Amino acid sequence: MLIQLFNTSAQLALAMVAGWAVMSPRVNDGIVIKIGLVLISIGFMASVLLSVEPQGERALATAHACIHAGMLICWVGYLWRKVYGKDRRYKRMSDWVSRQGPQA
Repeated sequence: MLIQLFNTSAQLALAMVAGWAVMSPRVNDGIVIKIGLVLISIGFMASVLLSVEPQGERALATAHACIHAGMLICWVGYLWRKVYGKDRRYKRMSDWVSRQGPQA
């Protein structure tokens, strides 16, 4: 019983941390990593709810699949940023237009 309580509280904490990372503007993540974090948070919350009231092995397997899919998406997003994000500067609209006015 004590192990199940510890497991449930750890899963709840992980779900809250992933949810905070999605909502916080301080976490510098892109849309791909954000989707992965949402899936992780949903999977851990489902796992918490399933530990409170069990629904069967298939429901738990679905929650774990959601967690694993989210982790895979975060990993792919991280690698994408490391490989293709080098020397990439975000462009503003003012980078494309001249501030000097029309050239004669």
